[in-house]
Parts: sequence; C-alpha cells; structure tokens
Amino acid sequence: MTDMVQHVDALIENVNSAVKELNGRREPPRPPREVPPFVNLAEQLAASIMESAKQALTEAENHMEQAKAYAGKLREEIKEQAKAHADLTKRIEEFGHTVLTAHERFHGIEQEHG
Repeated sequence: MTDMVQHVDALIENVNSAVKELNGRREPPRPPREVPPFVNLAEQLAASIMESAKQALTEAENHMEQAKAYAGKLREEIKEQAKAHADLTKRIEEFGHTVLTAHERFHGIEQEHG
C-alpha cells in the first residue's frame, strides 16, 4: 500500500509540475481571422442604403421647403385677389346705385333709398 501511495503522490506531483510548466508558457498569438467576403459586401450594401436614404431625406426636405415657399406665395396672392374682388364688388355696387339714382331722377321717381 505504501508503494501505491508513493506512486499516486508521484503522479500528483508530475501533474502539478506539468500544470505549472504549461501555465508558465505563453501561447503564440493567433493570426487574425480573415473576414469572409460577404461581410464586406454586406457592409458596403448597408452604407449604400444609408447614403441613399440620406439623399432621399435631403430631397424631401428640399421639396418641403419649396412647397412651403409656394404655399406662402399662394396665400399672399389669394389675399391680393380677395382685396381686388372686394374692391370690385364695392365699385359695382356703387355704380349700380349711381345708375339707379340717375334712372329715378330721369323719370322723376322719388328716391326711397339712402
């Protein structure tokens, strides 16, 4: 039994010695793994999609600014046309009143309106 204990102790000592030796060694650095070609292609595709989206956004923003400017001009034109319409309506009413008054004077009709 003593031989066996000594033998086991020797084995344990050998294992411990081997572990210490392995722990003391450094593993050589591993070469960097090559990136598969589809990864680079996917990155290029993603970058292209993002660039395209940015361009579309820029164009949409430009269109929005143009639409705002057009709408502003249109509103101003509508205001001008509404004023012109109101002025024309007033002048037509005044002319109609003048014509009616002249007609009543010519025919000697008593004026009932202001």
